[in-house]
Amino acid sequence: MATRQRRPRRKFIVVQDGGPGISKGLSIAIYCGALIVFPILATFLSQALHNGSFSYTLDWLRSSTWVFVVNAVIFSGMMVIAVSASGNLNIGTAIFTLVTFLLTYISYFKLRAVDEPLLVWDFLTPRELFSMLPSIINPKSIILVVLCVVFCIGVIAAAPLTRLYRISIINRICAFIAGLLVVLMGCFPSLPGVSNAMNAMGVDQSITSQDLRYESNGFILSFFMGCQDAFIEIPGKYTEARIDAMGTQIKQLTSQDEKKEVPQDAAHLVMVINQNFWDPNVLTNYEHSRNPIPNYTDLVQQGYVKNIVSPVNGTKVCNLEYELLTGLSMEYLPAGSVAYQQYMTPSVPTILDMLEDFGYRTVAITAEASNVWGRDEIYEGMGFDLYLSLEDFPDSASRVGDVVSDEALADMILQILSDAEQPTFVFVVTGENTLPYSKDKYSDNDFVTLNIQVEWSDAYNTYLQGLEHADNMLGKLTQGMEELDYPAKMCFMGSRLPTFDGFYGLYYHGGLISGAHSYQWTMEETLLMHTVPVVVWGNGTYIETEELFDEEGNLVSSTEIIHKDTAQFMCQNDTVSAWLLPEIMIDWAELPMYGMYKQIWRRGEVLSIIYEGIIVDDEGRFFSETPTDLEASIESYRILNYDAVFGYRYLKRYLYEIP
Repeated sequence: MATRQRRPRRKFIVVQDGGPGISKGLSIAIYCGALIVFPILATFLSQALHNGSFSYTLDWLRSSTWVFVVNAVIFSGMMVIAVSASGNLNIGTAIFTLVTFLLTYISYFKLRAVDEPLLVWDFLTPRELFSMLPSIINPKSIILVVLCVVFCIGVIAAAPLTRLYRISIINRICAFIAGLLVVLMGCFPSLPGVSNAMNAMGVDQSITSQDLRYESNGFILSFFMGCQDAFIEIPGKYTEARIDAMGTQIKQLTSQDEKKEVPQDAAHLVMVINQNFWDPNVLTNYEHSRNPIPNYTDLVQQGYVKNIVSPVNGTKVCNLEYELLTGLSMEYLPAGSVAYQQYMTPSVPTILDMLEDFGYRTVAITAEASNVWGRDEIYEGMGFDLYLSLEDFPDSASRVGDVVSDEALADMILQILSDAEQPTFVFVVTGENTLPYSKDKYSDNDFVTLNIQVEWSDAYNTYLQGLEHADNMLGKLTQGMEELDYPAKMCFMGSRLPTFDGFYGLYYHGGLISGAHSYQWTMEETLLMHTVPVVVWGNGTYIETEELFDEEGNLVSSTEIIHKDTAQFMCQNDTVSAWLLPEIMIDWAELPMYGMYKQIWRRGEVLSIIYEGIIVDDEGRFFSETPTDLEASIESYRILNYDAVFGYRYLKRYLYEIP
């Protein structure tokens, strides 16, 4: 009678690695302990580094304990993925440590360099990260990286000493899936079931400001929440019928308006984004050796200066370009996105088509290389007639570092205008006064700032020297355009407030804001830190003398009345969102306005600002939630944005129609 051989029983939970080692029970305890201790340490240290304060992080831990737990669970999921993928606790721990260190470390430097934390989008559009390499690669940072690598090598080298039980392949797969699901919960916290749990644990999903989100919800959770931002919610009232109704409404609203014709002498239009242009004189606690912006100061006194709220975070000046050239808002794109590289296609409407229909030649000029932010392809798709960049300037043109100087840009603008045989639209982005603000950037810099903290003085004084050059550019443009025999109108604006550290300490000690951290600001201060000046100046200014005579014809009095050539905002507020500026310029130039842009103009009559959940009406009143009387107007503008970028482009049928 044959005997059946008994098959060896498979160990389902763990399989011993062979040879003497730590017992199964102790191995499991070590696995569990590591999966708890390391994520907790990672959560605390990453948040402390992000906040720049251990004491504040302790306060956050006490006040938001369950949010801390959520972050620790996500870190645990990451570690489970690393351990299960490698099949070894030591190797997995080393991978987890290295990844966590790099994420936190890059975010630390990015926050301090460009005033924006690390976002998921940064790995899809890594130009900003590469631009930070000079500031990241320094002796201190290299030492930290080396220490992290040495620690990871030490953890891996200790593997033969521990002789832990090896996890079976089946359980590794199960653990990997479980860890992945945990991370995906962090990526999509608004999913059914997950959302309720997140809300119960104190996670605030309504925060749109990235700075506040990282402060409130923790580093790793906020980082992964950026994945959810990639999915655009369709406005509930978005239908073809709604777009048709908007078009009909515009026709009715404008039926009594006088139909404008294109003027025979349509003015040249110039838009200049001078990066980081701003008025430092508002920092009243500091004393500058001289005023770096005398030309700008004179224009303020003459009434040519207003303000815009810029969407630029970090170095993404292209997002301001997007708003100025399309009239659309970054508010309705995913947080942290780069509009040019992710959403700008030839089908997205711009003001260029309208201007070209009016007989304009369109020219773009940038101080940087042509392919920065993909401008070479984007500008071609938009339809610019001419694009001049760093490579197109002669060797004799002055440069500062790797970009064309502001002075050389001013010369080029004036040359194009003086040679123009037709009305011309010139769109310019400078690059001189951007990061880095190294002490040796200008050999002749003699600016001195009193009462400023030592750690900022060198960078700030370098910025002031660049700002003086920017102001010289402004003065050169106004003087040169004044001498033209042809009408010209210019919007000269900054892109954002310059960054000197990640916590706005320079502005706090300068007396501008009430706290060095963005989470300490009021709504008014939040907008203030994203508000930049815009000079709206035209060469059509003239002086009229008004004389008063008595009955006998004798001159009694003579009064000079200055008629300024400047733009008027459509609302009472002197500060508006940047996406309203193209419509303001078109109206200022007395040009007809296409249906879509007429829609945006109508929004500006009741609404001046939408920025990261903050709403300001035409009278300057602030709201953190949409007021009832503005719901319809904001919803219409949101639908317009969705249709133009993501939808079926129903608006195309109204875009080229002048009501």
